[in-house]
Amino acid sequence: MTPAWFVQEAFSSVLAAPFEEVPLSTGGPMCRAAATFGLRSLPDLARFLFELPYGRVSGREPHAPLIERKGTCSSKTRVLWWASRELGVDVEPIEGLVWLEPPEDAAELRDDLDALGLDGVPELHVYVRYGGRRFDLTDATRVRPAWTLSRERRLEDDDFATKAARHRRTIDELGLDSSLVWSLRERCIASSRTRWNRAWRSSRLK
Repeated sequence: MTPAWFVQEAFSSVLAAPFEEVPLSTGGPMCRAAATFGLRSLPDLARFLFELPYGRVSGREPHAPLIERKGTCSSKTRVLWWASRELGVDVEPIEGLVWLEPPEDAAELRDDLDALGLDGVPELHVYVRYGGRRFDLTDATRVRPAWTLSRERRLEDDDFATKAARHRRTIDELGLDSSLVWSLRERCIASSRTRWNRAWRSSRLK
């Protein structure tokens, strides 16, 4: 079960440095926090966030991914968006409903999805839109699960704190058991995160 409307190959590479070369020194608190890590411009910050390993941050500060050297799609996106606002650059934080496929070697998880008639796990994924293109800050290792993208909405600052509740409501609206699907989602993320971070560590050794 996947939506009839979707976009495939919808994301452009952050590594192409698509963002304006605006010095972080002209920004506010978020830009100053980023500058303490030796970052000089908005493209530098985008690449830095993109290359951080996947992981949930423990701190509530908007700049927590910078301090903890890890982040999720929403926490990384929030950092880039805040910095962009301080610099007057029109970067939009976007939330899209994606259908996340488990890794090929996660046979048990695939079987559980098949039993529910699902091709993937419904996930509210957060990314940025800039210059008419989408940029994902999570996939630094090119091993993310495949997905299809359906409906999108622009986020405001308060939306980041309520993402989990909104995600569960979305699952309910799809007519699915939110507790069961949430469990499958966590398993899918855990399986993928192991692959992401293993590849990330390998890339650090090269």
